[in-house]
Amino acid sequence: VAGALNITTRNPHHESEGMIELGVGDYDAWEVGGMFNGSLSDTVAGRIAFKYAERDGYGENAYDGEDFGARDDLVVRGKLLFDFNEQLSMLVTADYAEVYTEGTAIEQLNSTSTPEFEAAVTARFGSSPATKDSYDWKINQAHEDEFEDEQWGLSFDINYEFANGLALRSITAAREWEATDGRLDSRYPVELVPGDVYYKTETLSQEFHLMSPGGETVDWLAGLYYYEEDYDVDNLRDAADAFCDSVIGSLSPALGAVCLASQQVEATVSTFTQELESIAVFGQATWNINDAWNTTLGLRWSDDQKDGDYILEVNNPAAILLAAPEETLGMQRDDSKTTWLANVNWYVTEEIMLFATASTGYKSGGFNSQSSGREALGRERRIFAPEEATNYELGVKSTLLKGAMTANATLFRMDIDDFQDRAFDGLSFIVLNAGELRQQGVEADINWAPVEQLRIVAGVGYLDSEYLEFEGAPGLPGGDTQDLKGERRTYSPEWQTSISADWTQDFANGMQWFVGGSWSWLDEQNVGASSNNDPQSMQDSYSIVNARVGLRSASGKWDVTLFGNNLTDEDFCQTIFDAALGPLLGAVDPVNNTSVMRCALGAPTTWTVRGTYRF
Repeated sequence: VAGALNITTRNPHHESEGMIELGVGDYDAWEVGGMFNGSLSDTVAGRIAFKYAERDGYGENAYDGEDFGARDDLVVRGKLLFDFNEQLSMLVTADYAEVYTEGTAIEQLNSTSTPEFEAAVTARFGSSPATKDSYDWKINQAHEDEFEDEQWGLSFDINYEFANGLALRSITAAREWEATDGRLDSRYPVELVPGDVYYKTETLSQEFHLMSPGGETVDWLAGLYYYEEDYDVDNLRDAADAFCDSVIGSLSPALGAVCLASQQVEATVSTFTQELESIAVFGQATWNINDAWNTTLGLRWSDDQKDGDYILEVNNPAAILLAAPEETLGMQRDDSKTTWLANVNWYVTEEIMLFATASTGYKSGGFNSQSSGREALGRERRIFAPEEATNYELGVKSTLLKGAMTANATLFRMDIDDFQDRAFDGLSFIVLNAGELRQQGVEADINWAPVEQLRIVAGVGYLDSEYLEFEGAPGLPGGDTQDLKGERRTYSPEWQTSISADWTQDFANGMQWFVGGSWSWLDEQNVGASSNNDPQSMQDSYSIVNARVGLRSASGKWDVTLFGNNLTDEDFCQTIFDAALGPLLGAVDPVNNTSVMRCALGAPTTWTVRGTYRF
């Protein structure tokens, strides 16, 4: 509902060019990438780009003496441009990607632990998951996270221009994605409930645009969009010996014995399937009133139909403490919405433009695809409603100092009704509607080249975040639901700012050396995986410092650059969540509504040397 990130990659052209890039770094990191563009005939041009990168993990695991966190990525994209004649062209794009990662460090936050918890887990498992430092990328836990992702996409973008200047565009696209997420997400010094999640999606879309010639008093566009998707999630979870013996057996020796005697592999199995069909009709027109004023109106009607089934089987009696059997079939959603946009631009001068925008957004409802702990969700809670947004912006965009600086500022307010928020039960996420959320504030940025050799980019943002309504919000650990009206949204820091500077200097034989650095600062914020605003999930403000220095040839054909990221080795949590199986292992204090917490760490200091050759 807040918009989309538009990533534009270069299209083929008829001039030959190429590039090869090699890089090495610490943690045995290395990478190779390249691009080649050229003409295949008078009417066909092609472009291909690829990158392969791998590195060892940042982390050390005292549990098994192994490193962890390695990753291995491959991406390839190819494009063919067919210029059949002056009126008709077609761009064919194909991409393929493989991603493998062993996950990040999930450390126990020692500040949230208690002597009682440490004694309990040590007695059960022989040691505690705690380490001396909660931010040192050293853990003591069974860690076998493995995420494998494979996907491909294919699209055909056909453009035809009529004799009267009207343009017709057709975009046909298909994508397939498969992923396996294997993890030991209990994260204790023993295997408890290992599991695998299998994802698969297949999508097909078709879009048509009819566009006016442009440069007229009224420029307009009309379109039709169709999208269909099949989505499957299979979640398998085992009951390991230690779970049956040390966890269940400590609560009930008889049930622990039953757990060991029953099916332990695939103790719980859930399957979720969803079919989606979406259609939209849209149009937009810009009235160029004069050289100083223009206004734009847009309208879109969307209709989304979803059908889903969810089944969870419990194959081990003791696993009822993890998930409840459930069969919710024939779930349906049929959501339709008309959204609009209105914008006015005023060019005060050729260098300064003021604008005002009002718009609405919409995201369809859906179905929860995960289990919900000991209590089955049922049809009512498994289905969540659409969310709708109303957004207002006032701003200025400017080019100053004879083109040496651009400066922009925007005031914004976004109200989201039935915001699709989430709760976390220690093993899975559940989506729920959160009433009304308001995000408002101001953003400003400048891009300035005071002299030829220097460029400075800086930005600052202030965010006022507030739930205007959120009854039935997830409760604190050990507590009931709560009302978060008037509270901030998670991941909503009040202030954030960044500044970067780059200096380029000529020296012998026309070669250049360059140096650059950046500093970003993020205010304190709640980074809880659950939207319960747990005070234990607060992340203090922190800064990240990056830098680079390099050498470039006089012809610009090659350069070598040394990069350093997070040079101050800042410690921070990307997200914080309750320890798994907390109520069963004494991690939850129901009197104070607190829990032992886990932190997913951000990356430590890293270094990379990268060389690029262009031909």
